[in-house]
Amino acid sequence: TEDEIHLGFLAIDFDTLREQGLVDINRGDFEVIVDAFVDDLNARGGINGRTVVAHVETVSPVDLVAADEGCLRLTEDVAVFAVIGGYVGPTSTANSCFTRDHDTIMIGGSPTPEERAEATAPWVTTVIGPERHLAAALHLMADAGLFGERVGVAWDESEQEEAESFVLPTLGDLDIDVAETFVQGTAGGDAVAGAAEWQRFSEVIETEGIDTMVMMEVTANFGLPQLISNGYDGRLLVVDTISLTGSIGSGSTVELADLEGIIGTGWLDSPEAWEQDITQHCIGIFEAANPDITVIRSDLVEEGEPNWSISIATLCNQFRIFEMAATNAGVDLTEATFIDGMAAIGEFPLVGQGTGFLGAGIFDAANALRLIEFDVDDLPDGGSKPYGPLVTLSELGIG
Repeated sequence: TEDEIHLGFLAIDFDTLREQGLVDINRGDFEVIVDAFVDDLNARGGINGRTVVAHVETVSPVDLVAADEGCLRLTEDVAVFAVIGGYVGPTSTANSCFTRDHDTIMIGGSPTPEERAEATAPWVTTVIGPERHLAAALHLMADAGLFGERVGVAWDESEQEEAESFVLPTLGDLDIDVAETFVQGTAGGDAVAGAAEWQRFSEVIETEGIDTMVMMEVTANFGLPQLISNGYDGRLLVVDTISLTGSIGSGSTVELADLEGIIGTGWLDSPEAWEQDITQHCIGIFEAANPDITVIRSDLVEEGEPNWSISIATLCNQFRIFEMAATNAGVDLTEATFIDGMAAIGEFPLVGQGTGFLGAGIFDAANALRLIEFDVDDLPDGGSKPYGPLVTLSELGIG
């Protein structure tokens, strides 16, 4: 309106998930975090004189009906200008209710290339899009000299398009000769058949002398332990888009020591992210509004205590993108001027991921990546440690 900008905020209903025994996660009260950042912005004059009004929808990730209802309330009843955050898990498909069905700007979520293509409104994320992430991961691995003489590539049937459109072409651009490819087709529904499939793959891998296996993330979840169980001792590279490498030890069917040396990709670790100026700035906004709460570094939070820092970092990244783009758009705030305002942002600090960048045609804000290695000593299920420095995508030649 002339005086206000109405924004939707999507929150995960962790309370219900805990009551159902599905998770034991406490990220603090999301509405308290929203209030802190919205009040801070409004105290500084809002967006070019307009006050931001927040509308929070808290939904369980397993309740698709509630997710759809939340979308309709925000888009049809309130008619918000944009939505901050995104539905996750099984409800993530409802994100398209905003971006495709109601032409509403979203800052958050992790859209597939298909979902982004179907969106009629800008869908901005604070992670690297799958295609750019896959390319960046392979460039980092090539720069580190991790590919051997005989390279095999494995993916799940669900990853066929990404493998053929991004992974194999990028390896070709890097002059990496792929000796064999393997398509996992049975593991998702039948573990016995999946094990038999990987036994066949392992025999081919041994016969062909494959010394480096590149695995996409879905197949890595099942295939990595299968390959190791079958005696593979070559290099294992995980081309993951969700930092799978650090969590591969959780529930693993092989000994953690056998996972040592697996290399994937990630961002800043918790101590590094905590030391960022932008992290302390975001926490400062929250603590100023809530002087009775002291925010603790994520990995130091005691069991059972709320882990405020994760939710603060996520919301701060997303809300700052909205503030910068909307401010750049000027008084005439429309979807078109918002896009122009976002394209004018350029490089900026991003909590946990080092550097962000938004420009013309770029809607995934994260702009840096590093190689990480499985850390067998990170108890109880292992974790990850840096294998190389954080590198911006522009340094890798990826636009």
